[in-house]
Amino acid sequence: MSADAPLVRARAALAAGDVDAVAAAYEGITPASPDAFEWLLLLVEADHLERARKLTSLLRGDEADKAASLLSDEPPWDEDDDADSPFTVAEATSRTAPDGDRDTLESFLRWFGGRRDLYSRAWVDERRHRSGYRPVEEPLTVEVARAHVRGAITVGQYLLFPDGTCSFGVIDLDVSASVMDALRAGHGAAVSPLLHAPLRSFALRLVDSASRLGLPMVAEDSGGRGVHLWLHLEPRRLASAVRAALSQIVTGAGPVPPDVGVEIFPKQDRLGPRGLSSLVKLPLGYHPVTFRRCWLLDDQLRPI
Repeated sequence: MSADAPLVRARAALAAGDVDAVAAAYEGITPASPDAFEWLLLLVEADHLERARKLTSLLRGDEADKAASLLSDEPPWDEDDDADSPFTVAEATSRTAPDGDRDTLESFLRWFGGRRDLYSRAWVDERRHRSGYRPVEEPLTVEVARAHVRGAITVGQYLLFPDGTCSFGVIDLDVSASVMDALRAGHGAAVSPLLHAPLRSFALRLVDSASRLGLPMVAEDSGGRGVHLWLHLEPRRLASAVRAALSQIVTGAGPVPPDVGVEIFPKQDRLGPRGLSSLVKLPLGYHPVTFRRCWLLDDQLRPI
């Protein structure tokens, strides 16, 4: 058996949302140092944190720092600094925000709010060049949504409800870092990755594939290196069924371009030990790192 066969099985299991199979692929092997960090990332995403922690002794340099950040029990933000953070919903923001757009925000939450009893909020540590999301165990309200679209905070939402269902699924497309670097060198830091013709073409093929299956998708410029394609579901569907439908859409779109990565959300069938699941940043706000607006797109992938 090839030495990397367990790693291949673990990648496939995570893509299919089978977190138990990720652990099974890992059992009984001692990852070689070159693979240790990839195993750690897979185990963290599958919520097998204790197994992941056992790999940290094999890591060095930047990989060790990233692992420490991922596995730290301490939040990477300073709770005392929240009042001065640009990613905070201040009381003044809620008080002075106009009420005329409340219906629009309610509609936004109907389609993108998910479970609504909690959400996640982006954090950025510019000094250490780190970023991520932390859970907020409070309701996702109109006031929070308003702060998100205004750019006061950036909100993500966990896809799974406690019963293992989803109200939306997402296909996440990203160009490679080298492609994005080339685009920025030629067009500036605010360039959209949709200038990369293979990404644009494949995103359009995915939308067409979904339409042929009777599954309309909503496209969004993710603000980073790619595009999010949203499939909304009423009533909610089991995560496994959502993932199967999205996989069928990807298959029907034909070959994936070599410089484009594809991820399907949700990644799990049930909540992890902490009561959370994979999350996706909500549209219409600002990307917390690039500060680009995450516009919804029309059927030709133009900002609406």
